[in-house]
Amino acid sequence: MEELYARGASKVYATARDPRTVTHPDAVALALEVTDEASVAAVAEQPGTSPS
Repeated sequence: MEELYARGASKVYATARDPRTVTHPDAVALALEVTDEASVAAVAEQPGTSPS
């Protein structure tokens, strides 16, 4: 993540089955289970997570 911020990213999303495990203080933690279509759809619907 540090590399993304160093390259000028203003926001970084981090996904994990348990978002409490995302420890970077500036990351936006999102719950994601990649084998569950509903979980993937829920992340895609979050404001700001889809490419413009």
